[in-house]
Amino acid sequence: MGLEAINFAYLPPESKSDVVLNDFSKLPGIIPKIGGGQGRYVIKNDDYLIDFLVQGKNLSVRIALCCSSKSIEKVFDIFKTFSEKYGGQLKVIQSKKVIVHFTNDDLKSMVSAFEERRKVFVEQIADISNMPLSSDDVFNYIRQENIKPKGYQIL
Repeated sequence: MGLEAINFAYLPPESKSDVVLNDFSKLPGIIPKIGGGQGRYVIKNDDYLIDFLVQGKNLSVRIALCCSSKSIEKVFDIFKTFSEKYGGQLKVIQSKKVIVHFTNDDLKSMVSAFEERRKVFVEQIADISNMPLSSDDVFNYIRQENIKPKGYQIL
């Protein structure tokens, strides 16, 4: 969880978590992440690649900031459906905002937060946008190239 991604956690009701995780694994387009280890999945299309990780009874989500904002809409739709069916909430890790009702205002807020973080990413880290890359790949690229935010100084 760093400068390269926006992160979410879906927290289903504990009594329904096994059913939620089972249904999650059957989502259209969900595939196990190659080389990602157990509990790692992705959904990918031409606009985005969304990383999912089953962590205990919760689902963690990472979206690289170089992906399209359509990735946020996809995450919103997935967890809105789960919330309507099972309950639970979606937590935006960076802002600590908790989404329970999944309104259009919540979606707008999520997209806005993503766009703001992406603007900083493009300006200060890497000038890449609208590329469907895994957050792991972006993180590894930043480390490999030893890219530091503009203005970064070692004290």
